Amino acid sequence: MPSSKNAALPPEIDAIFKKLFALLEDDTEQNKTLPELIRGPIAGGLSCDELPTARGEFGRTPSNPIPTNGPLGEVMYLSRLRTDAGSPIMFHRVRAEEGPEPGKPVDVYEVLSLDGKVRETLFLSMYHPRKSRKVPHGYAYAAKLDGENFIYGVSHIVPRFPAKLDAHIRKWQMDRFGAPMPVHRVREAVNGSRFSISVLEEADDVDRTTFGGRIRDDFVKLVQAAHDPRFKGKNIAIGTDGLVRPMSAVTPEDESPDEKQ
Repeated sequence: MPSSKNAALPPEIDAIFKKLFALLEDDTEQNKTLPELIRGPIAGGLSCDELPTARGEFGRTPSNPIPTNGPLGEVMYLSRLRTDAGSPIMFHRVRAEEGPEPGKPVDVYEVLSLDGKVRETLFLSMYHPRKSRKVPHGYAYAAKLDGENFIYGVSHIVPRFPAKLDAHIRKWQMDRFGAPMPVHRVREAVNGSRFSISVLEEADDVDRTTFGGRIRDDFVKLVQAAHDPRFKGKNIAIGTDGLVRPMSAVTPEDESPDEKQ
């Protein structure tokens, strides 16, 4: 990782690195980049390590999500998680579901350790002014960012995850920071070499601001959600609010006269 104390760097480049590292590491700086629409709810959210109304295992149930500060906060929190074996985790946001707080959805992330030994789902809540200092059982929180790989995932769904994750991360970084950052360790895990670079094709690079892009994204989310044991045997759909929910398998037309009374 370049250092702000590196005398070889010109002052203007040094200033850029200082600003970038502050954005990657500081909750307050991250919150300043939030759109006004969600900045208020996040700034006014509960500053906590765990929700006081939480139920179930921390981070592994939608009723006990990990408090974080916005989408960037989610990405930076997950990028510093390490398994008990010391492995970082790759990740992508697969959908949103209803959470324990009304009007505040929970984000669902699929995670996969670089060593391939851990693959599971973690639940995060982005409506808080800071990141939780607590970690789910079986994880530790890295003291600092990894200079070989600052960011290990993205805040959107990646079809065929973890294929081409390195390219998705680079695009995500450019869209948010305007600068590429190293993804060496993700490339090694996904492609077998840090010199093997994935390339996003038109089918991979979905514009989520368009109607067609949202439809394609929603389809992938539903396919992914169908593998969740919690939804086994249930019909699922994405509501107009963008949340994935189970639907009743019984429609009014299916009900008997006795059931309708």
